[in-house]
Amino acid sequence: MEKDNENKLSENKDDMLISEEKEEQNNTENEEKTSKEKRKEKSNKAIDIPSFAAGILFCVAFAMLTVVCVNVYLKQTGHEMLNITKIRLIEQIIGNKYDGEIDAQKLKDGMYYGMVAFATDRYSTYITKNEYEHSKENTSGNYAGIGILINYNSDGEINIKGVFENSPAEKAGIKSGDILVGVEDLEGDELTPNKAMDKVRGEEGTFVSVRVRTSEGKEREYKLERKNIDIPTVSYCMLEGKIGYIRISAFEGVTFGQYENAFNELKTGGMERLIIDLRDNGGGLVDSVKEIADSIVPEGVITYTEDKYGKKEYINSEKGEIDIPLVVIVNGNSASASEMLAGCIRDHKKGKLIGTTTYGKGVVQSIFELGDGTALKLTTSRYYTPSGECIDGVGITPDVEVEASEGFILDRVIREKEAVDVSKDIQLKKAVELVKE
Repeated sequence: MEKDNENKLSENKDDMLISEEKEEQNNTENEEKTSKEKRKEKSNKAIDIPSFAAGILFCVAFAMLTVVCVNVYLKQTGHEMLNITKIRLIEQIIGNKYDGEIDAQKLKDGMYYGMVAFATDRYSTYITKNEYEHSKENTSGNYAGIGILINYNSDGEINIKGVFENSPAEKAGIKSGDILVGVEDLEGDELTPNKAMDKVRGEEGTFVSVRVRTSEGKEREYKLERKNIDIPTVSYCMLEGKIGYIRISAFEGVTFGQYENAFNELKTGGMERLIIDLRDNGGGLVDSVKEIADSIVPEGVITYTEDKYGKKEYINSEKGEIDIPLVVIVNGNSASASEMLAGCIRDHKKGKLIGTTTYGKGVVQSIFELGDGTALKLTTSRYYTPSGECIDGVGITPDVEVEASEGFILDRVIREKEAVDVSKDIQLKKAVELVKE
């Protein structure tokens, strides 16, 4: 029994020793684990320092960028606010201090006019609602009215300088040289050419009252029905020697049809040579020029345009060309579309040019509607002749230079068939001699 007790004590001691060894081992492991964790924490801290610094740098850079953007925005907004404030200040000063009546609409229109006029070229402009309506009528070549042309005479009266063929005015007996003294309720100082034209134009089928003083001094009143008027832009006649003469005063929507009719009439009448007169033709629609040029020159380039980005657009003719001798008369008032046609004929060697150097307008304007009936006419490109010549500011020098007769003035085209006196027109006389060569 004592032996058994001794054995048990011995076993207990062994167990205690084993337990102490395990505890020491556990303590050692815990110490190693703690040491590793501390090293890991230190390592983590070492890694976090650069990340933290990078984060600070990013925040600083972002803040600086934000400040710059805000400053730019505030600066730009400040300029805009300053401009708006200045405009309002000018309006206020004019309204309070100007000794006269103020038209609010004219004040606004003047601001838009100035914006375009000072920032662009002389061909670009702001167009008011009334001006835009009239310009559309002019470029279309037709309107509803009574068919008269008017201007001031030397006495300050409104002179009827032309009456269109088959118009309501002509049928009523109104003649060139009569004086317009009233339209509806307009008369005296209130009657101006622009206001008169606004009154006589209107919807087809409606009526307008006009008062006219004849060359004999008699005053007459007419109540005329407005009719659709095709403005004549082409006149023609046959000269001696079977020489056809076609004058084109403008390139409008009706022009090609009028030119085609004139050419066919002359051709039917036995035309063997042709003179095209582009004097005092200030231009017009490119499409109208394209159609006429296409009937004259062979297949190829009529003209091309190039904008500020270098983009080119070509206008080409198709097969078919004129097969008789041709001479084109030009002068210093032949501009834009007229020069386009003259340059095309010259470069394709389809005819000779005679007269004086043309105006030199080699730029193209585009119309941008502004949504309220007004518009912006802006130069958007330059045009070139088929040979690559830009005539802007230079013009086209004719093959044969001939000055006009002293005091010679071309009459406005008012009817299609119109005889001409060659003896009084030295440039036309030389053109006749040239086309016979």
